[in-house]
Amino acid sequence: MLLDGVHIDKQFYREGGAVDEVLRKLVLATELTGHFRLLPHQRIILWRWSEKDDTSAFSKALGADLEDLLVEKVLSAHKEPTHVARTFQIYAQQYHGSVVIAYVGRSNGLGPILSAASTLPVISVPASVQSFPADVWSSLRMPSAVPAATVLDPGNAIDLALNILSASNPRLYAHKRTKVEDRTVNVVPL
Repeated sequence: MLLDGVHIDKQFYREGGAVDEVLRKLVLATELTGHFRLLPHQRIILWRWSEKDDTSAFSKALGADLEDLLVEKVLSAHKEPTHVARTFQIYAQQYHGSVVIAYVGRSNGLGPILSAASTLPVISVPASVQSFPADVWSSLRMPSAVPAATVLDPGNAIDLALNILSASNPRLYAHKRTKVEDRTVNVVPL
């Protein structure tokens, strides 16, 4: 980190900097990071159309250390469109700054419907794509002003949601950055 032309990272310590200067830099870094704020209602809203849907792949991809981020809602846009619209507006206010994953089968219209009705990012995951590949077109061919993304793999949908949320959440940024660094570090065992 650079502040007023001075680095306040651990490199100064590594290079044998004076202890009082190291302490001053640590205190300053602590004060600065103390201003970080997490969005208290930031979540991944997993919206699905049936209680029968197997959502274990989403939970597994999220992992136990981030399971508190997941909020699930079961409600069909085809069977109860008015109720979906009202409920979604409540969720968008309650969980502002969140990402929605629409996990639906058949026509896959839920993601685009939710995307058109909100500023929350929406990721469609077509549940029936293995059995009915043509169903994916309901999530891919969008009219203008309907910015819904479509991802086929639940794990990749979770990763995309975490990437979006990490832009404003230091906890998630650190989580994602650690995984990126673990994948990109080349270590040769001796």
